[in-house]
Amino acid sequence: MLPQSLKEPLQLQLQRTKFTHERDLSLALGAAYLLYALSRKDPNANRHWIWQYVFPADKLCRDPRDGMIRRHRVHEATLQRVMQEAAPVIVIPRRVCLHSLNLCRQHSEVLGITAECLRLEIRRSLDF
Repeated sequence: MLPQSLKEPLQLQLQRTKFTHERDLSLALGAAYLLYALSRKDPNANRHWIWQYVFPADKLCRDPRDGMIRRHRVHEATLQRVMQEAAPVIVIPRRVCLHSLNLCRQHSEVLGITAECLRLEIRRSLDF
């Protein structure tokens, strides 16, 4: 089950993603890469909102599989960079990686930070 504290931030993210998808569709873009069987069953499924990434990339790029221009997911390296930029602000006294999110959640009392503080700093770093 999704924690209640994440409900509103996730709804906001989905609204931003849907707006981005609708803008991409208006530019004749916005198609997601789907498996062959699904694409064959419903040729327009790749343009449906349900198949879009929840955390899409900022930029469009050419998909090497079929040559179409589309928006992929946020790359792990981007999330890693944001984590490293947020760490000094929220005073994490160690090397930070994506797995640090679990550490922060499990040991937030020891580190003196909350998951909410980390989430807000990550959103600020991504300019949401």
